[in-house]
Amino acid sequence: MLVDYSSLTDEKLVELCRADDEKAWSELYSRYTAVSKVISSKINCDSVEKDDLIQEGLIGFLKAVHSFREGEVASFKTYAWTCIKNRILSAVTHSKSKKFIPADDFLFLGDETIIDIPSGEKSPEELVIAKNEARMIYEIISESLSPKEQKVLRLYLTGKTYSEIATELQTSVKAVDGALQRAKLKLKNELGVQ
Repeated sequence: MLVDYSSLTDEKLVELCRADDEKAWSELYSRYTAVSKVISSKINCDSVEKDDLIQEGLIGFLKAVHSFREGEVASFKTYAWTCIKNRILSAVTHSKSKKFIPADDFLFLGDETIIDIPSGEKSPEELVIAKNEARMIYEIISESLSPKEQKVLRLYLTGKTYSEIATELQTSVKAVDGALQRAKLKLKNELGVQ
C-alpha cells in the first residue's frame, strides 16, 4: 500500500520517524526546515550566520522528534516550534557571551528580547504560538516543580539575587541555590534539553 506522507499529521510522522521510516523523516524535515528558516530570519545577530542559526534550529527539531510525548505536552507543532526557537536563541546567547558557556546550559522561557519584532507587529500566528508556549511551560513548571522550587524560580526570573530571594523566603542562600539548580534540572529534563 502506497502511503501519502504529505497527508499525515505531524504526530503520525513522528511515530513513523521513531520506527526509522526514511520517507517520514524526509516529510517532517521538509516541514520544519521552513520553521527553522522563519525563526532564524527574525533574529538580529551579527555574530552568527543565518545558515548556522537554521542548522541550530534543525538540531532543536531533531531533539523535539526524539523527546515529544503525545498527550503530555502541546501538539507536536507547538512543541517543535518551542524546541527550534530555544535552540536558536541558545546559539545567539552563546555567541554574544563574553565567556564560554555551553549553549545547552540555558533554559529559555519565551524570552523575546533577542528577536527584533515589536509586540504590536506580531502576526496572529506568532501570538498564538507564544501563548501556547507560555501555557505549555506553565503546565510543566506547575506539574514538575515543588512549590518552593516554583517560588525560587519565579523570583530568580524577575531578576532578584540569591540573597534577595533568601531574604524574601526566609531561608539560606545555599537553600535558594539548591532549589534553583533542582528546578533547572527538572525543566531541562521535561523540555528535552540535553
